[in-house]
Amino acid sequence: MSGNIVYTLHLWPPLGHAAHYTGTTPERRLAQRLTDHALGRGARLTQVQIERGGFWVLAQTQPGGRATERRLKQHGATRRCEVCKAAGAYQSGELTAPEALARAGWDRSNPVQRSLLLDIFRIPKPPEIPSAEAPKAAAAEPAAVTARQPSAAPPEVPAPRAVPRQGWAWPGKPVTAGPELDPVVDALIERWRSPEAHAQPQPEPEPAAHSPPEPVLEAGL
Repeated sequence: MSGNIVYTLHLWPPLGHAAHYTGTTPERRLAQRLTDHALGRGARLTQVQIERGGFWVLAQTQPGGRATERRLKQHGATRRCEVCKAAGAYQSGELTAPEALARAGWDRSNPVQRSLLLDIFRIPKPPEIPSAEAPKAAAAEPAAVTARQPSAAPPEVPAPRAVPRQGWAWPGKPVTAGPELDPVVDALIERWRSPEAHAQPQPEPEPAAHSPPEPVLEAGL
């Protein structure tokens, strides 16, 4: 059967001269007791803290009952509060930001409490705290990337280039006849009207100007 524990809350921002709250509860009911405080029905001090827009971080727990609670209150909470000790060590340079946050209870804090810890330590954003699995994942990443890459780049195949037939104009670029072609046109008309022209086999008609023949595609080497 579990016994009682004494818990200490680090209030932020401090409520006047009060910066901590210390209470006692059965160990199995700690979560419920903290919920009662968050709902404003745990204690008058935490109720006022919520009414004024503040909150707290669970700073410390230790076995003990009411006698232990009274004894701890006689010496003040600052000396035993892990948040206060971590903040002092961080400000003096003894702890890095990840170390200080870990000592203050970052892992057991919810998002609201983590935001308070960043404000308490004056850290603009959460530092990267590597986990035990991070080195393994980092070591396996290059191999995974290499496996995804092809062994060799495919040979570059040049695109086929179109070679137009001689004397054929590309669509959209009409050829205009000038005065120098008029004698040639008159000679052709005169030849078509002659009897000899009708006796000879007629040539195949040329494609219409609006429907040019398909260009010959020649594959590049």
